[in-house]
Amino acid sequence: MVARAGWLAVCALAAALPAAAQDRPQYFPTRDVAVEYRIEGGNRNGGPQTIKIFYAAHGEWMRIDAGRRAYSIIDRAKGRMIIVMASQKSYMEMPFNPDRQRDFLLSDKVKFTRLGNDTVAGLACTIWQFELDKRSGTACITADGVMLRGEAPAEASYAGKIVAVSVTYGPQPGAMFVPPAGYNRLEMPRLPPGLAPGGLPLPH
Repeated sequence: MVARAGWLAVCALAAALPAAAQDRPQYFPTRDVAVEYRIEGGNRNGGPQTIKIFYAAHGEWMRIDAGRRAYSIIDRAKGRMIIVMASQKSYMEMPFNPDRQRDFLLSDKVKFTRLGNDTVAGLACTIWQFELDKRSGTACITADGVMLRGEAPAEASYAGKIVAVSVTYGPQPGAMFVPPAGYNRLEMPRLPPGLAPGGLPLPH
């Protein structure tokens, strides 16, 4: 599930408004792309974890694969998130509003400071420092909106690091962003306190 990927993995989704004319990064990939990330820290298992995020339609569609048993789909145009449970051949659909998602850090409310340039996974990126509500960190983002590295300070409760290990540009099949045919739709359960819509834990 996405929750196990940790807060930094969620940063990689960059669910926010389109980039403004200010000095700030491009929020969404402008081309279809699949990015595999290595996550260090920020997950309950303690050790490194690998996830894969697929972007299509200029970031309007996103799919987050964190394991074989389940994956998540975000359809920004329709304002919905779909949790697909492959092991149960079922899925749940719920509203998705990035303006109400505190976990999704890169937004128009974030203060960005350009720090420099780097190369990650063979691609050039700009290093940005971001700050919001006492949370801060750095992200290295390509000119076409692909986040290649994100890191939060070690002293923070949401500390961790996410690094792209491979980036593959190319068309992403539309079938990847809808539940498989024949899967059963389940009703969304009532969320316990402390969870945002979509089952993502709020950072402390």
